[in-house]
Amino acid sequence: RAFNSVKADAWLLLASIAGAGSSEPATQTNALARGAARLGFSEASPTVARFDAAALSSALDRLRQLKPLKKHDLMLACVDTASSDGQLQVAEVELLRSIAMAMDSPLPLTEKNQSPGLEE
Repeated sequence: RAFNSVKADAWLLLASIAGAGSSEPATQTNALARGAARLGFSEASPTVARFDAAALSSALDRLRQLKPLKKHDLMLACVDTASSDGQLQVAEVELLRSIAMAMDSPLPLTEKNQSPGLEE
């Protein structure tokens, strides 16, 4: 399954992560753009909307159908979105872990060769 068939779902997922990381619109937009760039999305990003658990659950159901390498790419985009400000908050780490479990996909290793987590 290609990203084009689930692009709206991927946008929703990335927007949810961006919203969890900051309440500042400019920071959210930057985070969303960083994750979208990883997926090759070139169009303007949607605004980060209020969190909608039911919509996110439905999106994850569809995204779970991606092939394993596409899931990996999506998880990389999720990590890029969450870490766009150079740090990961507890809420972002927990959200990434939940998404990885829901997607049946491991969290990708970071450049430090560690799972994404809080800085020591």
